[in-house]
Amino acid sequence: ATSAPFFHRFCMSCLVISFERKYPLAGAPRAELVRPPGSYFPFATTKAERLQRGDPRPSLQELYGSHQGFVNAVEKAAAELVKERFLLQVDADADISAAQASTVLN
Repeated sequence: ATSAPFFHRFCMSCLVISFERKYPLAGAPRAELVRPPGSYFPFATTKAERLQRGDPRPSLQELYGSHQGFVNAVEKAAAELVKERFLLQVDADADISAAQASTVLN
């Protein structure tokens, strides 16, 4: 089991998106395959922002400390998912590159 459950869900979503991008289903609406059903509630960036919102989840800053901490968490989760054969290395590399290029805590 991964020590970063958020990234497990994140990477599993990337797996679905990556699979659909490489092997589109004939006639299936693309948006329905890529966008999972449900709601989206972004994490607060700082503890102060989290407390102001009344959000019980830790902020990005509390979880990762810095942008590099975020990238490290993505690398760790991706490596574990590749090892467990839930994610292809090429997709893990793309997820890590996206994390490095992201504005999360930057």
